[in-house]
Amino acid sequence: MLKSASVVGLLASLAVVVVAGPAMAAAACPNAGFTIVESRSSPKTRPVKDGDHHTLFVLRDQLTTTTDITDIKLQSDADGAQLLLSLTPDAASQLHQATTNHDGLQFAFVVGDQALSNVTWSGPFGMDAGEGVQLSLGRLLPPDARSLVAAIQKCVAAGGK
Repeated sequence: MLKSASVVGLLASLAVVVVAGPAMAAAACPNAGFTIVESRSSPKTRPVKDGDHHTLFVLRDQLTTTTDITDIKLQSDADGAQLLLSLTPDAASQLHQATTNHDGLQFAFVVGDQALSNVTWSGPFGMDAGEGVQLSLGRLLPPDARSLVAAIQKCVAAGGK
C-alpha cells in the first residue's frame, strides 16, 4: 500500500511538472510591446512603472507584443542608451496606423510592468517602423533594463517561445 501511495504521489508530481512546463516557458518570455498611455486608471488600463516614482496607465490591449519583435538591441554611449527594435511588417503597419494623424498621442514601450520608453507623438505623419524603431532611453536606465532586453532577445531567437 505504501508503494502504491508513493507511485500515485510521484505521478501527481510529474503531472504538475508536465502541466506547468509550458506555463514556465511562457513566463520566461516577458510581455513586451507598444501600448497607448491613458491619462488615468480605468478597466481598460493597467499600471506600469515609468522610473522609480512615476506610474503610467497603459491600455491592456497592446499595439504590438513580444511575438511582433524580430530583433532587439540595447546600445549605450556617453549620451545615453538607445533601444533598437525591428518589428514584423504587420506590427510596423499597425504602429504606423496608430500614430498617423494622432498628434499628441502618448504611447510607451513596455516590458512586463516597466515602461522603458514613454513618448508623445508629434505631427500628422505616422511612425514609419518598417526600417525599425530607435527609442532613446536617456541616461538613467531602469536597473533591470539590460536583463529585460536579454530575455526578449532569447525569446526572439527561439521564435517567440
